[in-house]
Amino acid sequence: MIEEHIAPEMQALYKEVATAGGDMTQVNDSLFPVINMLNTRWFILPAADGTTVPLQNPYALGNAWFVSEVQEVANANEEIEALHHINPRHTAVVDKRFASAVGQAQPVDSTCTVTMKSYDANRLTYEVNSPKGGVVVFAEVYYPGWQAFIDGKEVAVGRADYILRALQVPAGRHELVMTFDPVSLHTTETIAYIALALLLLGIVAGIVLGIGRAIGEAMAIIMVAGNVANMPGLFRSVRFLTTGIISGMSYAPVGSLYQQALFSIGLVLFLFIMLINVFLNVFIKKRKED
Repeated sequence: MIEEHIAPEMQALYKEVATAGGDMTQVNDSLFPVINMLNTRWFILPAADGTTVPLQNPYALGNAWFVSEVQEVANANEEIEALHHINPRHTAVVDKRFASAVGQAQPVDSTCTVTMKSYDANRLTYEVNSPKGGVVVFAEVYYPGWQAFIDGKEVAVGRADYILRALQVPAGRHELVMTFDPVSLHTTETIAYIALALLLLGIVAGIVLGIGRAIGEAMAIIMVAGNVANMPGLFRSVRFLTTGIISGMSYAPVGSLYQQALFSIGLVLFLFIMLINVFLNVFIKKRKED
């Protein structure tokens, strides 16, 4: 769409605006029908002094409009080619795969109106009014998964002009709501939530197992070493730092010097382990470099 229509139309628009001296009312809108079809309301054009100038486009077709003719083609290639030869304001080109969803057009007059009432990323609300109904084209990109509801009743959404949404509306005044809420999106969310729950369970299980292993190893050390406050000796019972913390913490009064001493022991043990890890990392890195 960009190479086939938008880029050439923008080049033609630049030249036309320059010729018209920046007056958009003097510009021939037939030179950029696809840009108008996409409801492009503003152009940011380069100025002679190197700056940019915003120009409002008075020819944009709006959020949605009725068409008086539907031109059916065999495939998407013919659909994009046909845009060179039609006026999207009056004619919609439809791939035959979407012909049943789009339906037949009806004569259009000034009483046929489409007004956008609200806009959200996944929900758009319009008020549609026409004496005979017909085909409405929306300046919104077609994508599978969009659903349309007229007065609460679901209707088929088709594709027109290669890239836009279109559908058939009945005569009279109606509320039309488009929503994007595909089942695949909820399936993906459910899988993501399950994966997140499993990840959290794995983290909790890792913490519990880590604490259990630390306590188990500390208790094993207590039983092997004897847990006696002696000066270290080759064949004498001793009390290691970890066992001293475990055995003493439950008996230490809050805020007492004994409790502070136990925290100090923990800090010394932490620093000692950090130093060992740093030394081993440096040693292993040096061995790899050699």
